[in-house]
Amino acid sequence: YLSVSLSLSLSPCISLSESRRILLPVVLHHIHLHLRQQKELLICSGILSSIFSIIKTSSLDTPVQEEVEMMVESLLDVLLQ
Repeated sequence: YLSVSLSLSLSPCISLSESRRILLPVVLHHIHLHLRQQKELLICSGILSSIFSIIKTSSLDTPVQEEVEMMVESLLDVLLQ
């Protein structure tokens, strides 16, 4: 599933805010699972980096506060371990 998340993070569909609202929770769930198990950390960080870059670029056109909050709420606990 992580390879699918990587593909999604690099695809044009994640650039669209409507698609991102649907896909982001699924991608974050898989990243959370891998981070909790300390598996494939480089791939996880690459996916998160891609998503943050896309969100930053999107922030010029649309509000992204909800998406950033979703990422923080979804991953903060596992990142602070």
